Amino acid sequence: MRIEELQKRLEELEAELKRKDNLIELLRAEAGKSGDKYSKQESLLSEQIGLQSRTEQDRLLLSQAVEQIHEGVLIFNPEGKIFYANKAFEQNTGFTRREILGQDISSLNGRGKDAKLSKAMKSAISSQGVWRGNVFREKGTHNASIFDVTISPVKNKKGDIINYISVERNVSREISLKRELHQAQKMQALGTLAGGIAHDFNNVLMPIIINTELMLWDAEDGSEQHNYLKQCLDAANRGKELIHQIVTFSRREAKSYKPVEIVPIVKEALKLLRSSLPSTIHMDQELSSETGLVRSDPTQIHQILMNLCSNAADSMSPLGGELSIAVNPVTVTHDNADHYPDLKPGSYVELKIGDTGSGIEPELMDRIFDPFFTTKKTGEGTGMGLAVVDGIVESHNGEISVESKPNVGTNFSVYLPMLAMKSKTNKGSRNVLPGGGERILVVDDEQTVLTSLENILRKLNYEVVTTDNAKKALSMLESNPESFNCVLTDQTMPDLTGAELSKAILEIRPDLPIILCTGYSNLIDKKKAQELGIKGYLEKPVTPQKLAKTLRMVLD
Repeated sequence: MRIEELQKRLEELEAELKRKDNLIELLRAEAGKSGDKYSKQESLLSEQIGLQSRTEQDRLLLSQAVEQIHEGVLIFNPEGKIFYANKAFEQNTGFTRREILGQDISSLNGRGKDAKLSKAMKSAISSQGVWRGNVFREKGTHNASIFDVTISPVKNKKGDIINYISVERNVSREISLKRELHQAQKMQALGTLAGGIAHDFNNVLMPIIINTELMLWDAEDGSEQHNYLKQCLDAANRGKELIHQIVTFSRREAKSYKPVEIVPIVKEALKLLRSSLPSTIHMDQELSSETGLVRSDPTQIHQILMNLCSNAADSMSPLGGELSIAVNPVTVTHDNADHYPDLKPGSYVELKIGDTGSGIEPELMDRIFDPFFTTKKTGEGTGMGLAVVDGIVESHNGEISVESKPNVGTNFSVYLPMLAMKSKTNKGSRNVLPGGGERILVVDDEQTVLTSLENILRKLNYEVVTTDNAKKALSMLESNPESFNCVLTDQTMPDLTGAELSKAILEIRPDLPIILCTGYSNLIDKKKAQELGIKGYLEKPVTPQKLAKTLRMVLD
């Protein structure tokens, strides 16, 4: 029952009670009279008895309705002292009537912690207005909910406020769903943004990767120049992996895991992390060279480390402290299984992140991996960091554990299954890349990409013709269909897309091998390209090794 209906019904009851009082006064005035007026007196008395009976029935009906509705109802006096609570309030909040009767209404707002809310509520009440807002009701750690509360004044016939009535509805689930929807919309926006920037970003990375590798071919192994170029190439490849991860996420595709070494990834992430940490945090590293490979996505390992280390740094703010990072091999056997209760026997890589920060309260330990749960202030955290880490670890068939003591610190341990295979080093040099003397037509509207592709193809002894105009490329083939052995084309171009250009070329010369390159496109993928008759499909940024092998595949 809504507040307005309750108030209206109370006003009707007051009016009926007023009528009763008037009838009683009339009875008294007529009590001494005699004769034929006696029958009227008797009739009025009967009416009064009937009215009183109906009033009591209405009171009972109203009381039953208030007790049985799902919304919590509180009634308190103008001084804020609670003198009534219905059964739903007890069930919804966990507070018993005995606990709250006689208490001030503001004492229930998050157990009195929210001073601003209490002040706003009292201000509305004192101005004799209606107050509505969300109130956090908490009793114990595991019984905390958010309620939509409406407080309205109850007035008598003269217009004086005699009480206040508060009707409360639990909206925790609704708020949680709204947050999830908002987060989903943010992730959808991220996917759209990824599609928009991926092509341009990969076009930026592609010349960096190709030209760096070209310079590496001419650099002497072990020289400073070789080391500098290798660092540039590693950074560019990491950028490539990051963009690939975002694009993969936006397409909701399954991630492709491959054997990787953990320690190099950790070292690179820590270099990035060190520059962002305050000088008050000392970083201690223990990275074992004996760790084997894990089947993983390097970017996700990077993400685990950055999330855990960022949380550790936040817990030590502003005083600072000790941040420790360790990577070690762990073998679980039946003899030491008690130390690793969640792990099956086998070999693992252990990634341990420790800090000397504020720690985690014991009653919160069960909730730290829940999505949207955070102990940070509004705007300082989304509550998704540990949930993401937990999801990544689970996708690797690994385990994560945490130990923490308030005001002492926290240790997170991530265990990822170790592969038996050893790392294979593929240094990839110019001498092992397959080349040839065929004539290649390269089409791309980005001049830097075009020049880079021309450079690498000439190094591989191909004869190269380039153009940044798809219509011009088509015109070349229309005038002389046999002039090229292969076409290498970009997908996203003005006038004609790579797929449209390929379709037109194959109508002229069906046997001509075509390789389609794309930084990102939601119009075509490898399967669709093959259905069009395109022989090769490459995702930017393309490496010289991948380009050389694909060319020989379609040409041979």
